[in-house]
Amino acid sequence: MKRVILLLAFCCLVVLPLTACGDQKQDTTAAAVVAQKDLINNNFVLSAIDGKPYSSSAGEIPYLAFGADMQISGAVCNQFTGKGELTGATLMVKDMVSTEKPCEDQALNALDTTLSTMLTQGASTTFKDNKLTLSRDNRSLEFTLKSKTQ
Repeated sequence: MKRVILLLAFCCLVVLPLTACGDQKQDTTAAAVVAQKDLINNNFVLSAIDGKPYSSSAGEIPYLAFGADMQISGAVCNQFTGKGELTGATLMVKDMVSTEKPCEDQALNALDTTLSTMLTQGASTTFKDNKLTLSRDNRSLEFTLKSKTQ
């Protein structure tokens, strides 16, 4: 009886934890948390809104550009600029200034407002496969790396 109890204790304390560790698999589909090095001196163009591919009918493609000191500029209808701040996975633009002209296209107007809100109030960010994703309030904007700035 003593041997059975010792064997059960051994199995519970040593064997089960080891087998559990062997079964764990890493999620390789998870998006990587963005780092400043992924953004600095890079230009990104909008490629998807809420998971749906974006194509511009007006010819202008919304973009984000990151300078060496996290100075961010970009445009949808309105051009904007401000000092970017990355805290953990949250990107926020402090003291953002922007032109204030309405877009002719209402969908672009909505996109302009969404991007502005994300940047001024903070957006969760991920960076994977040269794609920068900004998310806030069940909305997501995906930007694809276009080029490096000088």
